[in-house]
Amino acid sequence: MGRGEHPKDAAGRAVSLYRIKRRGLKHPVQEWARERSVKAGTLYPATCQISDKPGGKKGKHVSYDDKKLRELLLLNGNNYAVFKFATRIGGWLFNSVSNKHLIPKLKGLLWWQNNYVPFPLPKSRKAFAERIYCETNIVEVDKITGKYAHLRPGIATLVQIGIGTEVYYPSNVGWKVPAGYIKKDLLEKIK
Repeated sequence: MGRGEHPKDAAGRAVSLYRIKRRGLKHPVQEWARERSVKAGTLYPATCQISDKPGGKKGKHVSYDDKKLRELLLLNGNNYAVFKFATRIGGWLFNSVSNKHLIPKLKGLLWWQNNYVPFPLPKSRKAFAERIYCETNIVEVDKITGKYAHLRPGIATLVQIGIGTEVYYPSNVGWKVPAGYIKKDLLEKIK
């Protein structure tokens, strides 16, 4: 790619590279943590929801079967510890509301720490993941419609933020994200 040329997709259409902006102390998780008296410095995912259509509605979850879970495992270097971390129900990717059908009936105070998407999944069951990227992730934009940008499918990586700080902690934990829309004011163009 020469100077002044834009990256192109497989069909030869121009795409632009953007970074999801850092919101720091203004990230919604900061307010959530303040309301719950979470200790300063505790790490939480700095996620950024994408939607199916312009307008910002959350949109459909990404359904995972055994094949997609295997792809998630391989994407993370076939490292089962990282895979287990990524598939915790109630973590950042697989929320507990959409995956209640996979949570065993556990008793005790720490039930939420011991719930993972089972692999392989029980017969005819699926897990449902959020359509999210994290702040600082780089995304490809192929069109802008009003206040929204259309993102091409991509790979997100987990980035966490220290509560009460503007310090970000990147990681190598990744997952695939389908195409979707995001408010364009949450993006900054990469030069």
